[in-house]
Amino acid sequence: MKALEQILHPAVLDEVESQYKQVANKNFPLFVAEIPLLYEIESQHLFDTVVVVTADTSLCKKRFLEKTNHSTQEFEARMTHQLPLSEKHANADYTIVNNGTWKDLKTQTQTLFQQLTK
Repeated sequence: MKALEQILHPAVLDEVESQYKQVANKNFPLFVAEIPLLYEIESQHLFDTVVVVTADTSLCKKRFLEKTNHSTQEFEARMTHQLPLSEKHANADYTIVNNGTWKDLKTQTQTLFQQLTK
């Protein structure tokens, strides 16, 4: 796993940088990069603002099981490779809590977009 991550994580960051360079001279209000393991790879310093999207662990597990058809053990194994959500939340500039519906998530996202683009 470690060897794979040493290849994958730099490649992801290189791709984010490449995508950013493609749009840097355009008139977009934000550039957003979704990097689930940003804190784990200690790359948060590369970004102006970090937004963490979180949900209750039980809800995360339920969504994982429904989407992937993997086992509870697989969910728990994956979680051991991630920082606790409380730690991510404490270090983030903003947090979106995704415990509700898509409409709730969209509303929170739109509100944050307005704050960030003022």
